[in-house]
Formats: sequence, structure tokens, C-alpha cells
Amino acid sequence: KSGSGAVNELKPNSVSIGFDTVKDEKKWSAVVAEMAINDSIYIEPIFREGNYHSANPECLGLAIGEKNYIIYPEGIKSYNELIKDILVNKHLTISSSNIKPISCAASAIGVKVECSLFDISQAHFVLDPDKKHDLSTISQEIMNENVITLKELLKETLDAEQSVRNFEFALARRAYFGIRIYPWLMKQIKEAGLESVYYEMDLPLSNVLAKMEMRGIDLNTDYYEEVEIDFQAQVDEIDAKVKEVSETEVNLKS
Repeated sequence: KSGSGAVNELKPNSVSIGFDTVKDEKKWSAVVAEMAINDSIYIEPIFREGNYHSANPECLGLAIGEKNYIIYPEGIKSYNELIKDILVNKHLTISSSNIKPISCAASAIGVKVECSLFDISQAHFVLDPDKKHDLSTISQEIMNENVITLKELLKETLDAEQSVRNFEFALARRAYFGIRIYPWLMKQIKEAGLESVYYEMDLPLSNVLAKMEMRGIDLNTDYYEEVEIDFQAQVDEIDAKVKEVSETEVNLKS
């Protein structure tokens, strides 16, 4: 069985990253089979609208051992069903820059998560709360490698072949370094004596938060529309007084 040992070595800046695209059930079945002979994966679903509660990602970046994949759910099955296929592999450690979309999917389909989950951003926060905790920052810090931020990645419109190629390569690069970062963070968590903080407090709380987000809350939207109108009237009144006193235009939003 191959696994985390195969991806623990930090790679040089000149590393060449390849990937395969998966758009049909036959190829997806081969990817699932690959998971069965590995002990860890990195996964990153990309939600174009930025809302992972929709359970409708545009695609997923996936790293298994030395292999990287870009998975397009359309033409295969729903995102929740893809996650179900992954969670069948109870021996896996699943790492991600945000593990909550995985927890949300598991909750939505009623599947108990019995494999290990590891949230890279959360682990990095536990080690040093004062730093930024996005994958781009973490990759630069640990591996001296630049990876694109999700914000920049989503600027690719995919309306031309080159844009698609840029998008897929950048996502594959995030997956490639993501799976190599998590063993290092696991080691640092252990050496810092923070295992109980991370595994017994922060990580379980992430699952609770995911369920809370999926459930949501009820709001009286009619009431808040009235509040918005009232607040805007107060802002307009203050704005007028400021302009009167200053005798010039003042941007209160700056």
C-alpha cells in the first residue's frame, strides 16, 4: 500500500506537476480504486458561487499519492454521491484546506464519517493563530512554493481553452502541495503538544459548525427590510449633517 510516505518529501521549486481530468463514471471508478490502495488524499471542491452549502461544485481538485486529478461532477454523479464514494474508504486520511464541505456532504446524505479528516488551515491556525491560514500562505511558508489563491483561481472564466488549462493546472498545483503539506503539519501539531487541542476540540467543532451552517437559522425578512430602511434613513441624515459641517463631500464608507 502506498500512502503518506510517498508524499512526505518536500519537492524542489522546479517540480513538474501533471494531472488527469475525470469527466465520466469509468474514469471516476478508476480513481476510487486508486484510493483503496493509498492511505491519504487531498481534496478541494471549487464552488464558483462561493457557497459550499449548495453542494454543487464546479469541479474538485484531488491528489492521491503522486497523482493529481481534476474531477468534473457533471457527467459522473452528484457531489454528495462523489463524497459518499470517497468516505467508503474508512482507512483514508482526507485532508483539505477547508474540511467543512466534506462534513456538509456527509451530513446531507446521512453518512457517518469513519475515516480521518485533517483541515490544513485549521491546523495551521492552532500552531500560530496570528498568521494567515490560506493554502497559498501555508505553502509559501512550509515549502517555499507559490500556489494560487482561491480568489485568483476563480477569476478564470473558463470561456476559452487557455483559461481552462490555466484553471486546471493551478487547481492541480494546489492539490499537489496540499497533500504534501498535511504530514508536516501533523508532525508540528504533535511536537508542539497540541494534539488534544486540535483533535479533541478544534476538529470536532468544525463538524458541529458545518451542521449548524447547513441547518441555518430562520429570519423575519420583512422585519429586517424595515430595519434596513430605518438605518439607511439615519445614515442619510448623518451624511447630510457631516457635509453641512465640513462644507465638502465626505465618504462615510471609507
